[in-house]
Amino acid sequence: MPHEAFFCLKAAKKAGISSRIIHSHNSFGADSFKKNIRNVILSRLGKYYANIIFACSDKALCYLGEKGKSQRVFRINNAVDSKRFLADKKLRQEMRKKLQLEGKFVLGHVGRFVPQKNHKFLVDVLEGISKRRANTVLLLIGTGELKEEIIEYVRRKQMEDRVYFIENIFSIEDYFQCMDIFLLPSFYEGLPVVAVEAQAAGLPCLLSDTISKMVSLTKETKQISIKEIEPWVLACLEYQIEEVHEDTRRQIKRAGYDIETESKRLEKIYQDILRKNEKSTDLNVHL
Repeated sequence: MPHEAFFCLKAAKKAGISSRIIHSHNSFGADSFKKNIRNVILSRLGKYYANIIFACSDKALCYLGEKGKSQRVFRINNAVDSKRFLADKKLRQEMRKKLQLEGKFVLGHVGRFVPQKNHKFLVDVLEGISKRRANTVLLLIGTGELKEEIIEYVRRKQMEDRVYFIENIFSIEDYFQCMDIFLLPSFYEGLPVVAVEAQAAGLPCLLSDTISKMVSLTKETKQISIKEIEPWVLACLEYQIEEVHEDTRRQIKRAGYDIETESKRLEKIYQDILRKNEKSTDLNVHL
């Protein structure tokens, strides 16, 4: 939350703490104009008191007003435990039976019910696909301020039997197993962890082109404009129901989004920062 970071970063600078990191995860301040302006200003204040910048993507870096390479800028990938999301045919069958999804073409989405996530677009995509593939359903996982509004929108579209609303759950990897394709038509994102998780689970993914291209890690991931519904409908119709998802561990690791390798990289970054601070302190003592 970089727009709140300046509170502790200001205190850290005053206390003489040598390493002060601000970490940007998003590419936009807020859905409302006033909150966006407020959060941009607060984030820039945080950057003023920080001397090291972490960002999960190019767009998240630009949000802090930073461009290009710098010695104080580090890209920290939103890595995941790829082993946790391994395809499991038996679990897939169990989950689809549990949720009564056998024989269905399952569109999946995980995200808070907020304007940023663009849920009405998802319902419209479902409506378009259902006209050509009658067994299509939409799995919406999450909670949020707009959930009741989306439930009412589904009612107006008369698609209550096609949309499954599921509260936040801890075993998200189990629910990825029963999906056939993952959709994320967000208006903006820094670099969404859930998209990395979906790709780690071997799912074909359709993402909005407003998200950083850095999020496209596997060959089955496409980014499409959210200006029109039809391209999303056609892209979904290209996919068939698969019994087992693709094993994408190598692609995830190669892209730098496996937690085992990325955590070691982050550890090295911290060690290098500490060594640099120690040398700076020794120099000041000698002077």
